[in-house]
Amino acid sequence: MIYTAAVYQIDRTGTPLNDPLNAGFSVLTNTRIRGFETELNGYITDAWQSKLGYAYTDARITDNPRAGFGPGTSNILPGNRVQLVSVQPVLVVEQVSNRSAVVGRARCHLLLRFIHVIGRLVKMPGFVRFDAAVYRKIDETWRVQLNIENIFNKGYWASADGDNNISPGQSRTFRLTAIARF
Repeated sequence: MIYTAAVYQIDRTGTPLNDPLNAGFSVLTNTRIRGFETELNGYITDAWQSKLGYAYTDARITDNPRAGFGPGTSNILPGNRVQLVSVQPVLVVEQVSNRSAVVGRARCHLLLRFIHVIGRLVKMPGFVRFDAAVYRKIDETWRVQLNIENIFNKGYWASADGDNNISPGQSRTFRLTAIARF
């Protein structure tokens, strides 16, 4: 068994965010993204490799030189979460053999996501979505793969571009793919 973990902090300057007070314009802010990833990888038997992974991300505004309330300012304030980014754990479970694999993934948005970095009037609720994939290697050239996304057909709001342009997540989706390697 091999266990790996990483803790990270990414500080970004000059990150453009949509200015909610001036449609079509951006405000340059500073942001900080903190998180960690961990993975356990090893063999259950001689033929089956198993992988279990988890990741967590949190993104916040650290500075906005134009922060304030009034003409010429922006009310995108330090401490606010970056829009559309929630604390996002992702869990992956994978079973692999020489010829086939089964992969399961849970995408989680556990907290409310605010559409704007100010206001906090329009919120998208948290959700958990489960995906899976199965593939089979036919020979050295061909592989077939079946992906099932949103297995339980859970309704959720995936993204937004402003308060009035909110996009629903995809319903249950099946994808069958044949892949050739030359």
